[in-house]
Amino acid sequence: MLHRRLVRGRGAKPPRTHLAKLHERRTVAELETLLTEALAAIERQGGPRPGCVYLGVRTYSFS
Repeated sequence: MLHRRLVRGRGAKPPRTHLAKLHERRTVAELETLLTEALAAIERQGGPRPGCVYLGVRTYSFS
């Protein structure tokens, strides 16, 4: 807590959330397109499989 007080005392900006950072890099339309592609990839596989998602030639593992 002491560190937080020191940082705020210097006039530092509050920490940005992951969502705020994402919106800085991508538009809402781009995010909707990516979500649609990801959901279509999951459907092509016959539904969600634990631990990984295939998008095109890439595999994303969450396990």
